[in-house]
Amino acid sequence: MKNKILLMVLFLAFLSTFLLEKNPHESIKANHAALIYTTGAPIEKTGAPGESNCTVCHSGNVNDGSNLSSIIFSGSDDFYTAGSTYTMTLTLFNGSPKNGFQLVVLDLLQDNDAGSLIVTDAVNTELIAGTNRTYLNHTFSGTSLTQWDFDWTAPNSYIGPIVFYYAYNVTDNANNAAGDHIYLASDTLQPKIPSLIIDQSNSITFECLPNHLDNTIKVRITSHKNQNATIKLIDISGKELTLLDKFNVYVGDNDLLIEPPVNLTKGLYIINLIVDGKSYTKKFII
Repeated sequence: MKNKILLMVLFLAFLSTFLLEKNPHESIKANHAALIYTTGAPIEKTGAPGESNCTVCHSGNVNDGSNLSSIIFSGSDDFYTAGSTYTMTLTLFNGSPKNGFQLVVLDLLQDNDAGSLIVTDAVNTELIAGTNRTYLNHTFSGTSLTQWDFDWTAPNSYIGPIVFYYAYNVTDNANNAAGDHIYLASDTLQPKIPSLIIDQSNSITFECLPNHLDNTIKVRITSHKNQNATIKLIDISGKELTLLDKFNVYVGDNDLLIEPPVNLTKGLYIINLIVDGKSYTKKFII
């Protein structure tokens, strides 16, 4: 009788364990995520458009890491130049003795890979390839850090604003997922499109400076003589969207603010500048 009772107790214990762990992923999340992903997170966990984040495998809620972390950029004023390579540093201000991160770089218009991530510290960071995106991850050694260095090469052409999306995990170093805290953040770089010399004989230059925060376009014209001008905003199909009628361009810098239609979609557009009967164009991305 005692043997039967003992067998029944063991059977019930086994059945209870089986039912509780019928979802293996939940078991991993509850007990083993901190150990399994110490060498780096699986792909698509940055919180970028179309992606999940670290809470898929770790416990806890998603927190805003915008003011608790930063990406230091070796360029100036958060503007990138096409084809240039920059030194980057991801720093956690709220880190612990054990941390992890994943980072991806996408263009804002298409959400595609933007430029190339380059590992400069192979001991503490590594690249992993997704279907259409490349990710920078911590390594096992890198979990002891709160700061990671890497390089990034900008695309060879200007594709608009570029966003560094990243997620990071601040752990309690207890080798389980229960005390983990997940944070999401991003950092945006704008294209530094150089001024275009339009007509040397008239000594005119102009540049387009889209402001993606308030959806306006600043057109800066530099002239060495007083002239009459008009400006048109045109889409790539040739449709005229906005006309800034006759105005005067005076000697020096002239800043003109254009407000495109409120329903303007993201994409490639053309500024058509007409000065004293001569027409000049410049392409830019909104």
